[in-house]
Amino acid sequence: MIERFHEVLDYRFAPIDQEHHLTRFKSERSDCLRRIAGEEKIPMAKIASPQAQARSASEFFRSQLDGDREDTSIVEIEDSLYNTRQCLLKMLNMVATNGAFSDHDELQLDVFQRKFEVFHRVYTLYDCNYKKRGTNWQDSAVYSLLGLCLIIRFQIERNSNDLSSAIKLVDVLLKSGIDVSEPLNPILALLIQIESAVLTESYGY
Repeated sequence: MIERFHEVLDYRFAPIDQEHHLTRFKSERSDCLRRIAGEEKIPMAKIASPQAQARSASEFFRSQLDGDREDTSIVEIEDSLYNTRQCLLKMLNMVATNGAFSDHDELQLDVFQRKFEVFHRVYTLYDCNYKKRGTNWQDSAVYSLLGLCLIIRFQIERNSNDLSSAIKLVDVLLKSGIDVSEPLNPILALLIQIESAVLTESYGY
C-alpha cells in the first residue's frame, strides 16, 4: 500500500502546480462529494471566518459521531498516551473559542503534520515523545480532523505547507482504502468542501 502511495502522491513540501492540480481536484473532489454525500446538503459551502469554520466543524463532527461522548478537554490517557483525535478536536475548539491556535496547539499540530509528511500515516495514539503506540493508522476521522486543522490554519497564516498537507490528507483518504463508512463520510465531505472553497478563494479554482 505504501508503494502505491508513492506512485500517486508527492509527499515533499513544494509549491502547488496550480493548473495541473486544480484541474484534477475539480474532477476528483466533485465525484467524491457526489458519491458520499448524494443529495444531502452539507454546511459551509462558502468560505467563512476560520473561527466560524472551526466552530461549525467541531459541532458537525460531534453531531455525526453518534454515541461518541469523550471529554475532549482530556487529551492524555493512561500511561501518558496522546489520543490524536481528541488532541485535534481540542485544537478546533480552541480556534472556535479564541479565533486562533494556542502556542502549544501550534507546536503539536506541527508535530502531527511532520509525522504525516514523513510516514504518510497518522496514528490514533502517540506517547509523550510523539512516537506511535499501537498499530491503528486507519481512523478516517483523525485524517479529516488533521486536514481541517491544517486548512483552517492556512486561512489564518497563509502558509502553503498547511494547504499542501491538507490536500495530501484528502488524497490519502480517497486513494488508500481507509474505511470512510458512515457516520464518517460526512466529515470527509465537509473537509473536501472547505478545501474546495479555500482553493476557489486563493487560486480562482
